Amino acid sequence: MSYIRSTSNPERLYIYATIDNTVHIHHGVRPPLSSPWKKQFLYKTVSKGDKKRRVKTGQRYAEPPLIVVPTHIFEHVCRRWRETYGQEHVAYRGLVVEEVHIHTDTGRPVPKNQRRLAGLAEMLRRAFLIRLAYKGQFFCMWRVTWEYVTADVHRGDSRGLGFRAGT
Repeated sequence: MSYIRSTSNPERLYIYATIDNTVHIHHGVRPPLSSPWKKQFLYKTVSKGDKKRRVKTGQRYAEPPLIVVPTHIFEHVCRRWRETYGQEHVAYRGLVVEEVHIHTDTGRPVPKNQRRLAGLAEMLRRAFLIRLAYKGQFFCMWRVTWEYVTADVHRGDSRGLGFRAGT
């Protein structure tokens, strides 16, 4: 079963549970609003007569890193977020979910003393986002996306099912 599919949100977020009780989190958030993506070389095949060889064409970003979290940790954080609505920080066994006010072009936090002093152009480059981090990997998403994920966990709890793979 999946918490959210990539076609329903701007982060291209796809979160699903597997049979081995882990939650896999795929996202399409580019740095600096996520941890760095590993670079991968692209190759093309060049033919000359009967001979073929592979030639590097340059570098590009590969797919973003996969974040794998044990299911019980992910569900616990989702439940605590819903129970303590309005709290800006929830952490459990290395999984940290927090609301951050950041510059969207650099990914750096906006200092608290500068939050109200900016003009319109500066305000448009800032956003309140949810930052999910686990074992050195992180990405930022809109709050409405995170609320949808936590609501999906809550719906599974209210049916008495919990969140299990294959349901």
